Amino acid sequence: MPEHAVALACTRRWLEHTNQDLADSRAQALATLWQHLPAADRPLPELANSLFGNPHHLDRDADIGRLAARLLAAAHTTDLGAAAAAAGTALSADAWRQLWTSVGVSCDEVSATVLVLNLPLAGSAAAAAITAAAAATGEPVWLTARSLRRAWEPGPGLHTVRVCENPVVVETAAARLGPHALPLICVYGRPSIAAWLLLEGLAAAGVRLLMTCDHDTAGQQFLSELLCLPGAVEWLAEAEGVYEESRLPNLLADLTLYR
Repeated sequence: MPEHAVALACTRRWLEHTNQDLADSRAQALATLWQHLPAADRPLPELANSLFGNPHHLDRDADIGRLAARLLAAAHTTDLGAAAAAAGTALSADAWRQLWTSVGVSCDEVSATVLVLNLPLAGSAAAAAITAAAAATGEPVWLTARSLRRAWEPGPGLHTVRVCENPVVVETAAARLGPHALPLICVYGRPSIAAWLLLEGLAAAGVRLLMTCDHDTAGQQFLSELLCLPGAVEWLAEAEGVYEESRLPNLLADLTLYR
């Protein structure tokens, strides 16, 4: 039995016991929810409405939704310290989506996006078809978490990808270099779940990731998180300028396919 299924089964038994002993309405609601997990690709509002008659009953700002997310996070480990730490971070936007996705429930996967330019992908995921359609024109496209859900892999010959923080880098590269720009990803501030899905998949496939962000406090925080990916290194670390806009000539020069 898969690890997540074992965790769900153990938590289900605990909830049923808690429900009998405490007769708490929240325990009853959680026990009801756990009986329907893992789900078969169901949107969270639809699941909430079918179980509780309210599509917002499992929202991130709803009592049961918050409890359920923390319990999902804690259920993936038997270590009390790790469980407490996981539960404490379960309500961030990215963790929230990841937790529900792990049990077959989708959370607005079309709102989590990542911007790409000349990024070849292959496989059955919609993202592969989207990037292929844009390849000839050098047009930037937004990929959603939903488009990355199914199987995908780096396209033939994709060994290195450059990653920036701000869309202006992608926009300028598309305007000046078009299809001659090297593959580029823009995380647009703090990386979304879509960005993490894409970057983690590329890193796992052995693609070299060159990362740059603004040199302000927020940008350096984003960069430190991105550099935790396997094989990731800073892109043009020696280039001067606090913001990526001030480093555009250097970035564009390094993005030029024929130079």
